[in-house]
Amino acid sequence: MSNANRLLGFLGAMLLTFGISGLNQENLSFDLNQKAYASIFLGVFLMLIFFIRLKSK
Repeated sequence: MSNANRLLGFLGAMLLTFGISGLNQENLSFDLNQKAYASIFLGVFLMLIFFIRLKSK
């Protein structure tokens, strides 16, 4: 596994963690949680790329 692939997985996991912890659990509306939802979506996208690159090798 290359360093770039490790970095991709690490960043994806960190974005998911920050997004979930920053989410307002009492009110899940998008208006109040824009940063958290953006972080979660970007983290999921990076993790998908990480797993696709991992399986292709």
